[in-house]
Amino acid sequence: MAKRIIEGKRWLRPREIAAEGLIKNSTGGDNVESNYNYILNLIKSGKLKAKNYGMGSTPYWLVSEDEIKRYHTEVA
Repeated sequence: MAKRIIEGKRWLRPREIAAEGLIKNSTGGDNVESNYNYILNLIKSGKLKAKNYGMGSTPYWLVSEDEIKRYHTEVA
């Protein structure tokens, strides 16, 4: 996976977060697709902050490692 360093922080796509198991769905399963959908829902609901770097109609979400840590501390 490509490392994206922006503003001195590592940023990951939702699919990368799911594949690495950094955030899992509410059942705690290891199904990557289920975890991916769960992460997208967290982003859309505002529970997981992400930046949209997409230039077109399709969003290109990136989540910082700091935000993943905050999610685990405050939300999970």
